[in-house]
Amino acid sequence: SFQSRCHNKSFRILSIQRLIHFAKTDMSNRVEEHILSKDQTKLFVRKWNPADKPKAVMVIVHGYLEHGGRYREFGEYLSSEHGICTIVYDARGHGKSSGQRGYAYNMEDLHQDLEAAMDYAHRDVVGEKPPLFVCAHSFGGLTFLDYARENMALKDKIQGA
Repeated sequence: SFQSRCHNKSFRILSIQRLIHFAKTDMSNRVEEHILSKDQTKLFVRKWNPADKPKAVMVIVHGYLEHGGRYREFGEYLSSEHGICTIVYDARGHGKSSGQRGYAYNMEDLHQDLEAAMDYAHRDVVGEKPPLFVCAHSFGGLTFLDYARENMALKDKIQGA
């Protein structure tokens, strides 16, 4: 049909525009490294730093069977367009983090991963401490809400979720 042909052409044009955008993107603002959770599990972290002093820091918590690499475009966008230092970590057993694939023994393990990422955000952002926000998707949202329910002092650490 005419509508599906137009949609396919629009999709191809959009895909080509994205490829051109990423070919031009300066990746020098991205840092990839490992951090340790409280039980010494190695967690892979991606961080996008804005060109200037960050206005805020966003920690992204991915969903179940996802990984932080899926949030690359979002991280680049927040840092380059809005001056937000963006941090996304791979929870244990996901992406480039250690642990049995797609498995966590209990919620406490996932709480430790989230806590390590937030500690990293507080410790590793250059300059004065900008406000910290959390963006959580799907099972990552459950992880964050469960963590927040058990850690009421969190309200003093973050500005919003």
